[in-house]
Amino acid sequence: MIEKLAGAANRNGQLPVGVEQSASDWQVDEYWKTILQNRTHALNLPLDFVRPAVKGGQRDAVTYKTTLALQRELALAAENEAVSVEVVLLAALMLLLAKYTGQEYVVVGWTSNSVQHACGGSETACTTVVAGCVEQSRTWREFLAAIEQTCLQARAPKRFSYEQLVDTMDADQDASRNPLFDVRLKQRHTETARQKDDFALGFDVERDGISLRIEYDANLFFASTMERLLRHYCHLLEQLVQDTDQRLADLDMLAADGDEPLVYDRGHNLTTDSADPVRSAAHQPQRKQQAEHPEKSAAVPGERQASINPLPALEAAEKRPDYPASSAQKRLFMLDKLLGRSTAYNVPVIRNINGRVDSKRLEKALQGLVERHESLRTAFHLEVESGALRQKVHSAVPFAFPVYALTEAEAAEMIRDFVRPFRLDKAPLFRAALIELTDKKESILILDMHHAITDGLSVGIMLKELAALYENRQLEPLSLQYKDYAVWESQLMHTQEWKKQEAYWLERFKEPVHPVRLRFSRPPALTAEATSRTLHFSLEENTATALQNLAHSTETTLFMVMLAAFTVLLSRLSGQDDIVVGTPISGRHREGLENIVGMFVNTLAIRNQPRSSQSFLTYLHQVKERLLDAYENQDYAFDQLVDKLNVPREINGNPLFNVMFQFAQHDEAETIDGLKLQAVEYDGAPGKFDLHFVVVQENQRALHLEMTYREAYLPDETAREFLAHFHGLVQQIVRDVQQDGKEEIATPHP
Repeated sequence: MIEKLAGAANRNGQLPVGVEQSASDWQVDEYWKTILQNRTHALNLPLDFVRPAVKGGQRDAVTYKTTLALQRELALAAENEAVSVEVVLLAALMLLLAKYTGQEYVVVGWTSNSVQHACGGSETACTTVVAGCVEQSRTWREFLAAIEQTCLQARAPKRFSYEQLVDTMDADQDASRNPLFDVRLKQRHTETARQKDDFALGFDVERDGISLRIEYDANLFFASTMERLLRHYCHLLEQLVQDTDQRLADLDMLAADGDEPLVYDRGHNLTTDSADPVRSAAHQPQRKQQAEHPEKSAAVPGERQASINPLPALEAAEKRPDYPASSAQKRLFMLDKLLGRSTAYNVPVIRNINGRVDSKRLEKALQGLVERHESLRTAFHLEVESGALRQKVHSAVPFAFPVYALTEAEAAEMIRDFVRPFRLDKAPLFRAALIELTDKKESILILDMHHAITDGLSVGIMLKELAALYENRQLEPLSLQYKDYAVWESQLMHTQEWKKQEAYWLERFKEPVHPVRLRFSRPPALTAEATSRTLHFSLEENTATALQNLAHSTETTLFMVMLAAFTVLLSRLSGQDDIVVGTPISGRHREGLENIVGMFVNTLAIRNQPRSSQSFLTYLHQVKERLLDAYENQDYAFDQLVDKLNVPREINGNPLFNVMFQFAQHDEAETIDGLKLQAVEYDGAPGKFDLHFVVVQENQRALHLEMTYREAYLPDETAREFLAHFHGLVQQIVRDVQQDGKEEIATPHP
């Protein structure tokens, strides 16, 4: 395109108006060359509808009028910075678009009488193009000055207009977009022949305020989306006039929506709606009662979801090969470097299949999973200059699916060898194999993944989708991938919501904490490869039912009841009255993440102070409040908290806590083409915590306890005693409830 400028003529064979003498002026027009070189940087706006192949059709409009006070503040701010109000409005629009799209390079159209001399002195308004880098580290003053300089270049004498340039462009332009820009700022009374932009923001400075009108393509957006965008724009203007030395990253356009985070639904529609369609008011007396979502290995019941807000399907990310790593991925990457080549964070998934499967069909189904989920094609690398950790999503990865014919004894040995360290810079971080047993008519499916690309819920998603693909059932297309979540999280870190959540956690841990040291526990282990053992125990049906009834009568959840009992036991057996226990949370409380494979789990460090003078019911309600507060601040990454507190990380333990408590729901029976899948426990992974206690709710009348402990922390015999103490404690709680009804229950002692 640029090469054509030297000899280009308009459709009448004449040079564009404003280009004197010859086309040689075009050759030195560096401004237009820069614009054209970057015209692949289309704005990836959040659309409500799929972009049609051909632009055009129905247009609609929404309007808004600012206050007179804001008009005057804008005029004063413009005067102080020696620019026009129009340039302020233009720069603010570019900043808004950068925040909406996550893009740094923003191109907009500009239709105004102030650029008419760029059309050779035409009496009508002309359009030019303004482009700039919206670097979030800049101050508003610096950015505004840069846009003013760009505007001076755009309206320089003898520069031909956008319309004249379009006449010379290739005939095979993308018919779904306006040439060069998607969004335009224009004076309200100006019109042009072409109305192909996604939306145009018109303005008119009037006596009592600035009148704003967005004319938009109704084939792309809902009216509500444009209304919200206009509201965000006005709120941004209100902030900009307050302090010109604000960093762009710190400017928040969301307070107009009551500080709700900026998110998009599955149709990419901008929303800040805090309504939760899953939970009805009937299940939420005041802020107390919460529906339970106990999810195996990933989430906890009682999780308070301020909103099920969806994430942006950030199309801007599609333009780049690398994406930011999430906080969880950064932690795992750091641990990988700290531990060396280790299987500590491998996630082996082993399923016994009660029959024979077609290995070729299974391989094809696995390949379909790899193609469907970007996490299964992701590796990690550190940027040399910035030191930032990036996800590298490969379009394709080599994937092998070996099939072995082994006896059952040989299979056990092969599984131990199969689980081996990954290199995080080499994709895929996922491997699979099938064993066809020669001494039984059974098969064993082995999946091994690194935790950086998966979590407990992801395992269930993969097995469910693997069965569907094997059975040739159609899967719903994914609107988001894990990279969208990682980009959203990185953007959240620059918001007021993030600062609010950070303040909550820093306040909770302003006093130092100490690990739980039971009276009979051993000194801390000196190695991360500490071996661990797991004990299993099932509660009696009447005990499980009574605990469930207690949760119902106290407007708590079974998770809260069990955590309260567990921390009471830790306090009594340690002599400590300040107990910090970690608990995992799914991290999927935003809409659109429910079927994505990736590492979403965050860890909440729950700090409680059980006192022997308290009744159990009083303490239970304290535990409930602590949990609900933690859920409201669940987006703040645990590792960010550790960094802020400057807690030393040790190779042999977790920072802030050494005991993990988890509530899980028994998985539904897994099948593939009618064949049952039975989980096979893998005991080769080293323990990550001194003590990991899991309560599994199998149904309303069955509770199963799983206690994994480091041998370096607890001797086997005392581990059994601990489990017996817990059993006795919950039995005593049940007896007190049955004796006293809803009266205060005495704090039980083991």
